[in-house]
Amino acid sequence: MRIVGGTFKRRIITPPKNLPVRPTTDLAKESLFNILGNIVNLNDKTVADLFSGTGNIAYEFVSRGAEKVLAVEQHFACVKFIRQTAHDFEMNQLTVIQSDVFRFLKTGTQVYDVILQTHLTPWTIFLKFNNWFLNTTDLNQMAGSLLNIQNQ
Repeated sequence: MRIVGGTFKRRIITPPKNLPVRPTTDLAKESLFNILGNIVNLNDKTVADLFSGTGNIAYEFVSRGAEKVLAVEQHFACVKFIRQTAHDFEMNQLTVIQSDVFRFLKTGTQVYDVILQTHLTPWTIFLKFNNWFLNTTDLNQMAGSLLNIQNQ
């Protein structure tokens, strides 16, 4: 697993084998960020990566210039790995919260420019656009179904 673009491009990420996750493949991640890059400039954006797992997607957002990235993950071993990797790569923009995502969403008050979850299929992306949030259904209509990506 590696970071596929941005300032940390080609950095290798080696999660422990015992994490209860199925990381997004490099090919799927590259496709996702190619599409996102054509819709929104990630520089100076705030991002929430829900069900963060290994932090694979969160690292990519940091690498591509996001101002702040929040990774929300329930499993302690995953949270520990994300924190260690962020520390090792000096990703000060990345914050990790150990929480059940649904509980976090009920209590969270922060507003994000991009909210992404890749745990449930199909993936869901919310983008703040002129103070409105567009979900993938809205974006599918706008972008000719380009964001109907599934992690297979």
